[in-house]
Amino acid sequence: MLIAVAHQKGGTSKTTIAFNLAVELNASQCFDLDPDKGGTTGLKFLSEVRTRLGHQDLNVKQVHNKEELAEAINSDNDDIITVMDLGGLDSDINRIALGFADIVISPANDSILEIGGISEFSKILSEVSEKVGRKITAHTIAARTHHAKRTWPDIKNACANTDNMTFSGEAMPNYSGFADSLAKGLSIKEYSPESSAALHMHKVAKYIKGLEVN
Repeated sequence: MLIAVAHQKGGTSKTTIAFNLAVELNASQCFDLDPDKGGTTGLKFLSEVRTRLGHQDLNVKQVHNKEELAEAINSDNDDIITVMDLGGLDSDINRIALGFADIVISPANDSILEIGGISEFSKILSEVSEKVGRKITAHTIAARTHHAKRTWPDIKNACANTDNMTFSGEAMPNYSGFADSLAKGLSIKEYSPESSAALHMHKVAKYIKGLEVN
């Protein structure tokens, strides 16, 4: 099962979600498709922090080119869960990853300045779908929103105006616990299992498990 966490814009919390999902879903392997961050951010970096602090290795590999991506995809099978953290740009390698993904998760903020990114990502999905000959649907997560919010009508409406994006109804609000946990190489579930942040992430993981069953 190949899960891609994707959005063409940087800073949407893709890496935070990918890292936490890898732990929540007990992923067998992870792939970091954004190696150009200088080695100080990204899924590979967080994995190295995690290992250095004595926590269980997440088995994250960096993917630098199409050949490495092909090797990574070929290592996936239905019996394991693989999480891919796609870079924050529209590139050939990201499009190839989207074409092979079994599930696409796309974080989105409900800011008026960012809501347009949903329609932009929808266009990318349409082009990739045409290329691979199958419809690819992305499942949107409300990310970096205020913790008091319970509904996100702007995100829901923006997704409804596309034919290939659906709003999950789940969120990863802007809790400080996410940043605090990452600094210690831990998922929010490991760092503060009873917190509201952990509950939100658990619901996101449960939603994805439901997609896998269906």
